[in-house]
Amino acid sequence: MKNSKIVAAMAAASMAVSMLSMVTASADITSDIDEVKVDGKNVFFSLTDNGYDPAEVKSVSLTFSVDDTDGFGGGIMFQSDKNSWDQRDGEWDWGNPGADKPITAEGEDGEYTLTFDLEGYFDDFDGDITWAQVYVQQWWGNNITVTAVDVATADAPVDEPVDEPVDEPVDEPVDVVPTDAETTDGETDTTGDQDTTDAETTGVGDVNGDGKINVTDVSKVAAHVKGVKALTTDEQDRADVNGDGKVNVTDVSLLAAHVKNVKKLAVKAN
Repeated sequence: MKNSKIVAAMAAASMAVSMLSMVTASADITSDIDEVKVDGKNVFFSLTDNGYDPAEVKSVSLTFSVDDTDGFGGGIMFQSDKNSWDQRDGEWDWGNPGADKPITAEGEDGEYTLTFDLEGYFDDFDGDITWAQVYVQQWWGNNITVTAVDVATADAPVDEPVDEPVDEPVDEPVDVVPTDAETTDGETDTTGDQDTTDAETTGVGDVNGDGKINVTDVSKVAAHVKGVKALTTDEQDRADVNGDGKVNVTDVSLLAAHVKNVKKLAVKAN
């Protein structure tokens, strides 16, 4: 009798240790881009270090890939001159769609975007803003990898166009002078560089074919490069933005630069 009680107690203790290890284990959150840094179980993005005026920032969006067979989520913190550690439990908690959290990471099929709203955050702050950064924690779910970041800023004022009188064009005869590119029999030499055209008019970069080039396209290409989810043949054609016949980290970087308005994509015209 005593032996059976001892065995039962040992089994219960073993089960308790096993359950505790499951509860205390946490997934890793990492980053594939230089702008988003890893700090232990957190990732953070510094507005000031990346050249943004925090008072003009409306929102920060992190795109990430995750095995979404299980739910996932965590919390967001914000550090700045206004508040060295602003963590609003219950208000800045985030989770997967359907997790019933104040902030939802929108997306599907392992690719999601988490948006943190900062519009008006500094309206009641009169001091100088010398530093500001967004911290994101993952509290449950499978490993997360950040693949892109997007910062929305206040719209700059736009000058209204002014209508001015335009003189009507007058047709006049024009003498056509052959250029060096033309041959004597009227044929044109096409061996020189062709004109470039905006990528969005050709479909290059619009990986998911929704008519836009945005963080979703960056995320899909990053997931393909990392082997998380392969692109279709058509998607790979649109993802090869530099036209070298391969889809790799170079294409991810070019797409991200286009989305952030650092450098626009351009392709050769047919």
